[in-house]
Amino acid sequence: MEVAMPSRSRRKAVRSTDPGQSAWWLLAPVGGIVAGTSIPYFATHSAAWATGGGAIGAAIGAAAAATPQFRDWVSTRSRRRQIAESAGVTTNINGEPLEALRVHRSDRDNTEFVPRDIQGQLVEHLNNGTPVLIEGPSMAGKTRLALETIRSHWPETPFWFPRDEGDIEKFLNSNQQPAPETIILLDDLDRFLSNQSLTLGLLNHWANNSCTIIATMMHSQYIKHSDRSNEKVSGWEVLNRFEKLTLPPSLSTTELKATQLTSYADQLPQIESIGLGPLLGCAEAARTTFTDELEKHSWCGALIKAAADWRRIGLGTASREQLISLSEAHDDDTWGTVNWDDTWKQATRLINHTIPLLRQIDDDRWEVLDIIADEANWDISIRTLTSLKDIPLSPQQAFRSAITMFLHGDPSLPTRNMFEFAIEKNPDDTITLGTYAFFLKSEGVDMDKAEEMYQRAINVNPKISIILEGYADFLKSVRGDMDKAEEMYQRAINAEPTNADALGNYAQFLENVRGEMDQAEEMYQRAINADPSNADALGNYAIFLKNVRDEMDQAEEMYQQAIDAEPTNARNLGNYALFLHTVRDNPDQAQDMYEQAIDADSTNADTLAAYAQFLENACGDMNKAEEMYQRAIDADPTNTDTISDYALFLHTVRDNPDQAQDMYQRAIDAEPTNVRILGNYALFLENVRGDLDKAEEMYQRAIEAEPTNVRILGNYALFLEHVRGGIDKAEEMYQRAIDADPTNADTISNYALFLHTVRDNPDQAQEMYQQAIEAEPTNARTLSNYALFLHTVRDNPDQAQEMYQQAIEVEPPNANILAAYAFFLHTVRDNPDQAEQMYQQAIEAEPTNANALDKYAFFLHTVGGDMDQAQDMYQRAITANPTNANTLGNYAILLQTLCNDPDRVENMYQQAITTDPLHPNNLSNYASFLNNIRGDIDQAEAVYQRAINADSHDARTLRAYAVFLHTERRDMDQAQDMYQRAINADPTNATTLVDYATFLHTVRGDADQAQEMYQRAITTDPTNARILANYALFLITVRGDMDQAQEMYQRAIDTDPSNIDILGNYAQILFAKPDDTEAISLTEKAIALADNDDTPLLTECHYYLFSHSPEHRKESGRALKTLLTDGVTTGDWSFEMNLERLRREEDPRLELLEAVARTLDDGDTSRLDAFEEWRDL
Repeated sequence: MEVAMPSRSRRKAVRSTDPGQSAWWLLAPVGGIVAGTSIPYFATHSAAWATGGGAIGAAIGAAAAATPQFRDWVSTRSRRRQIAESAGVTTNINGEPLEALRVHRSDRDNTEFVPRDIQGQLVEHLNNGTPVLIEGPSMAGKTRLALETIRSHWPETPFWFPRDEGDIEKFLNSNQQPAPETIILLDDLDRFLSNQSLTLGLLNHWANNSCTIIATMMHSQYIKHSDRSNEKVSGWEVLNRFEKLTLPPSLSTTELKATQLTSYADQLPQIESIGLGPLLGCAEAARTTFTDELEKHSWCGALIKAAADWRRIGLGTASREQLISLSEAHDDDTWGTVNWDDTWKQATRLINHTIPLLRQIDDDRWEVLDIIADEANWDISIRTLTSLKDIPLSPQQAFRSAITMFLHGDPSLPTRNMFEFAIEKNPDDTITLGTYAFFLKSEGVDMDKAEEMYQRAINVNPKISIILEGYADFLKSVRGDMDKAEEMYQRAINAEPTNADALGNYAQFLENVRGEMDQAEEMYQRAINADPSNADALGNYAIFLKNVRDEMDQAEEMYQQAIDAEPTNARNLGNYALFLHTVRDNPDQAQDMYEQAIDADSTNADTLAAYAQFLENACGDMNKAEEMYQRAIDADPTNTDTISDYALFLHTVRDNPDQAQDMYQRAIDAEPTNVRILGNYALFLENVRGDLDKAEEMYQRAIEAEPTNVRILGNYALFLEHVRGGIDKAEEMYQRAIDADPTNADTISNYALFLHTVRDNPDQAQEMYQQAIEAEPTNARTLSNYALFLHTVRDNPDQAQEMYQQAIEVEPPNANILAAYAFFLHTVRDNPDQAEQMYQQAIEAEPTNANALDKYAFFLHTVGGDMDQAQDMYQRAITANPTNANTLGNYAILLQTLCNDPDRVENMYQQAITTDPLHPNNLSNYASFLNNIRGDIDQAEAVYQRAINADSHDARTLRAYAVFLHTERRDMDQAQDMYQRAINADPTNATTLVDYATFLHTVRGDADQAQEMYQRAITTDPTNARILANYALFLITVRGDMDQAQEMYQRAIDTDPSNIDILGNYAQILFAKPDDTEAISLTEKAIALADNDDTPLLTECHYYLFSHSPEHRKESGRALKTLLTDGVTTGDWSFEMNLERLRREEDPRLELLEAVARTLDDGDTSRLDAFEEWRDL
């Protein structure tokens, strides 16, 4: 190869092109000397010179004095101009050839331009001041489109075109900036992102200075830099500032029509096939040549692969030595020995006399053809990356290599070594030091070294905002030094007041750490003002407006702005989906947002996990929910929160406690001090596994990890209270929880319930409820619990109703609260119609809420409603929650009432007991079934004893067993012991007190103690009609106190005016007094209210009227005769008080009425035939 050599002529001095170094600067001082000597001479010859010479001399002398300063000023401007020219600032876009403007060379005339469809969008965005990135494959025509758009729309506007990757840095280091309204073309944006010379702050500065910014980028590089996993180093935040337009290589129908009007028309079939750019740039020939070299396993192929990797890593142009050294890392792909001169010649030869695979950019600066790098389909190996350490690299190239290893997720040690290598080459490069610190923090290794790197970077340059901000985050999240972190945030903002990321991160710090909401909002607003398209700042501000300000409309506006700014931001899409679901109650739109979020980033573990929870809780799509949980865990196998949530799903939805426990254990092994996971695992062990010791261990570990965690302290208090019976320690936990957060309404409400039910301190309980409501007036659960307290403890149904209504107003669709209010309306307000309405609202709000379905079924059952509907509600409740022992037990009771299939009833009881073998009510009810239906007294007693062993303080079970011992076993001593235990367990249970009173006067003959029990029962429940009536009967039959008995009956009727038994019994007393008018009225009312099934009561009432009311005598006598003929009797019911009155009055019908009374007892109607009155009926 011939090389032209310069002739060896004698060297000449080269004049500096800097005017400050020119000899012309001597003219001013020399001129001063000449003037100084000449002016006196001329002055002697001319009056004009005499007067003007002084002025001229002074002026020249002043110029001479100022010459050094003026020369320095001009010299500086000259140097800046030279730098600007070399950095492309003075490029003549209209005068330079296309190849000089980085357009691909062609083997044909390529001066004609075919307009592209996206050009209108491009111009519109640029006119709006929006930076635009044209992204697409190599040779699609990106650079050409940008140039032709500038030429046609802004031909006279100042233009800056940095050609080399170092041009931006070179220009800025000369303390220059583009003039306002300059057009800036950043061709192949990767070059400036890779060397960190283009920052988000710089880009925003240019945009704010009215510069028009266009960038181009190959698709492969766009994919690399759009990686958000390490956005601080990938350049993502810069990339996201641009409006992206994608330019495909193929032409549209419109573009093809335009091509027909050009000289390219004869190549239209090829253009349709491969595109215009690839045709002009010889793309097919380049691909074929490279493929051939690879298939031959030639060293030329290895060299081009190495050059492509060099370009993909972002190392800029390379020297021959660098590329040869890197090629040797690819020697596994090659055969034979190498002659590098021949190989180099092969790689740089022109294809089609137009383009080489490896092209020369400058003296010994080489670059692979764009299309080869863009279409590279092999992974950059760790061997290739680590080999860079042995290649002569510039400090910037060493740094970029480390960054690439970091982004590739390569092993930590080689990446760390590359960072150390970069720092060794340039110990004072702040960006390298700061990025290395960020790497160490991200990897979770050597935090002391990370801090040292941050401090070194800041010492070198204390005004790099991104490093100050990174150190602030380090101090907050690693060191926990909030004061120093805040100082760093403030220094970052002072260094760059328009850095939207620093402002937004400081806003989050103020919100979440300092609780300074007003100042946080100010920072959010400053961040958005600095960069209105910063999707992270907009999204975080939306969360702030929702959670802190409760400004839902404004929050939604911010979410929408954030999504408009970055439509593929998976985090914002996912958060907006959550907002649409929980705030707007729009699950359909929420699901659409979740799907968009996953389309935007199918490996975002947080979005996948959130969508899984949405599908589980809002859609009931358990199969898809599980798929999302599994995808989330595959995307991030170390995300312990997702693993824990999946564990919860497995045991609550899939009923797979074994796999759930594996997931919990996996999460805890990965993060042994995660308080949330420890707390959830404790609940699982407590409620699912029944492993109480291990559950307590988890609670204690959680509290040790975070001693002021309110949720854990509160749950542990409940565990101690209800499981361990450690009342004093439970109260200590409640108090610690409230001390940790005096505004946590749930904890305060639970403590109030504890004070009421355990400590029997209703005054302090009420104070706690009021404190909870003051802390959170809209906490529906607290309002509902307080309502229950007010009507059960304070006997204040009016205020209780007000609290229920407030709770429903705060949270209208809460099925549990609606069901609780329905129960109140039924049992306290005696308003079954409104109660049923509330139950129906509860089920409409949550059609699968097992609690609401169960309570509504029980309501229908107890009020004598639609039994088919009651059965349907129980079945729906069981479908919603097949393991709810309460529902299964209540359904067994209903079946026992409805059907004559004892096997089915028993099966339901056994299901309930299998679900919860320690449920005392179900065991007690099953024992009653065995006794009353099966007649199996021994098995019934065994089940009663199981119930008492399950809960020896359950008053209801103890009372039922006492009645069993009394009536079936006739074991009066043990029965009395059970009654007393039941009363000790619940001294205010009126039913138990009445049953014990009956036992005392019928079995023990202890009328005094019996009367005391009745009075305690009435004090406890003064409006219980049954108790009042039983006490009235006791007063009549045992005490003979008719007046007080009458008072009790009157109170009973006032309480329950439709109770036919009480009406009939009270009528009997009134007839005996006598008070016939009132007695007849009550008897008539009882008969009118009675059903056809109430035959014994009807018989008693007709007897009273037949005996004491002449006007009813015939009608009631006939009714009695019919009832007796049908075989109805009244059993052992006594009519003695009625007969006693008749005897006192010497009623002539006494003998007949005595005979009827005996017949009502034994059913023998033959004795009545002797009486004419009876025969005539």
